[in-house]
Amino acid sequence: MSTVTLINEIIKAYSKRYDPYKKYAKIVRSIDLDKENTESKGNILITIIGGAYGHLFEGLYTRKAAINGYTPYILRCGNYLKYCDANPVELKHRGIRCIQCQAQQENFISAFGGVDCPYKDYIDSKDVRLVNSSVEDYFNKGLRVFLDVDIEKILYSALQRFYLIAEPEIKNDRVTRGFLSTIFSTLIVMDKLCKKINPKYVMSSHGTYSTWGAVVEYCKAHNVYVITYGQNYNHCGLEFTYDDSYLTGVLNDTENKWAEKILTEQEIGRVKRFLDERLGRISDEKVAFDYNKNNKAHYDRRQICDMIGIDPGKKLIGVFPNIPWDGQVTGGSTVFPRYREWLHYTVEYFRRRSDVALIFRSHPAEVNIGTDAGRETTESIIRELYSVIPENVYILDPRNKINSYTLGENCNFGIAYSSTVSLELTYLGVPVILCGCPPFKDKNVVFDITCVDDYNRLLDCGVKGELVVTKERKDRLFKYLHYFFFMRTMPQTLVDIKDTIPRGYLITNEDEMNKDPVFDDMFNKITNKEPMDFSRFYE
Repeated sequence: MSTVTLINEIIKAYSKRYDPYKKYAKIVRSIDLDKENTESKGNILITIIGGAYGHLFEGLYTRKAAINGYTPYILRCGNYLKYCDANPVELKHRGIRCIQCQAQQENFISAFGGVDCPYKDYIDSKDVRLVNSSVEDYFNKGLRVFLDVDIEKILYSALQRFYLIAEPEIKNDRVTRGFLSTIFSTLIVMDKLCKKINPKYVMSSHGTYSTWGAVVEYCKAHNVYVITYGQNYNHCGLEFTYDDSYLTGVLNDTENKWAEKILTEQEIGRVKRFLDERLGRISDEKVAFDYNKNNKAHYDRRQICDMIGIDPGKKLIGVFPNIPWDGQVTGGSTVFPRYREWLHYTVEYFRRRSDVALIFRSHPAEVNIGTDAGRETTESIIRELYSVIPENVYILDPRNKINSYTLGENCNFGIAYSSTVSLELTYLGVPVILCGCPPFKDKNVVFDITCVDDYNRLLDCGVKGELVVTKERKDRLFKYLHYFFFMRTMPQTLVDIKDTIPRGYLITNEDEMNKDPVFDDMFNKITNKEPMDFSRFYE
């Protein structure tokens, strides 16, 4: 055995030993499906392409489907892909990461069952030649559609996630070629699998980037019912979208799904508690994506001006950017499609206003990304645009003690690309001009822009103090948040999640899982492609 092979086996053995999937295989799994001889109700394709511990939900769903008479097929890469959405640019030991991922995928199959479908079983030598020639055709012949799927959006989002920059260059290099190969290979596997098993539906996380994006875009192009899901801010609850990415599908939701509902006092109170948790007014260890968990100090306007070095006589305008690449992917603006264009325009608009202090509060999660290896932050982009930053422009770095909420509360108004801080500030009575396209766009909650002239007009109104969070806007805020975070969001009743990471289970046996009313409701709604409403489970 070679040294490399030995190291690989050690890594796999370690990954198999310390794996939450094994808890299910040894402790929770209690229903013997071998005793069931009923005919299958149909096939379901479940993807776990990107590895690893984040797929506990798919595991439970696999068992639920099998117990209820369906045949789950499990699509996994099996260490076939050289480039995927789980590998960041600075991973110097990609091989180790892939070996770990492969071991965890194998543990998934051992723990939850399902028909194992690794990529290698669906790609032959002819397909490899097709993938390679298609990569060449992309660069030499302008190939942009493969198996009826437009690959441009998939590729661009894959490069954004890989490089962690908003505007990656699509060039003929190893990385772009690698992701093209991933996309073409995934589309081929999807085409073969779907034609073979004719799935009742496909389940995938995210619905964007190279692997999950290829899965969902294939389904959309070939009229295959697909469900995507992801965690959100309500205690890492799960939200689902039919036939689109969960990150963008909600944009198409119509007002009759939420605006006409009259909320009870209990429902309003539930929304307010959620917002107060986000703001740090209520302590709750289960707050999800709590970017300010160690930075909840409150400062008044005078203190903020002293800390930053601003003349307290100036008007304070807070700008609340996303992480650049993330904002571009999940909430890209139709008015400013290029993230840096929005930053540049905003600075230019105010740079000569001596009566205004424009304060950029960098997203606190930037600290987890850093600025090395070309990765972008708000500050790095602005410093690229300006050799000398205008005197009235201030940039607070991600670690600054002045968090977004306490800054916003003391500003005349706020400006955001697609950040959800817009919602908390509206709750605080601070008007926010929204420039991107997050789910809450065009809901008459914040002040949405429709064109550059509209942006200019709203900025003028903001400086003059003419933007006001009316009672109507706040009422709509409560209604939309109730819809988004309670009606659309399934509470986590089965998986134990801490700091957004699945750690294990909240159940002791499989029968509890199968009879859990929340999980059962979700499963039935997906099976019948019906609208979901989980609000009663929060009572």
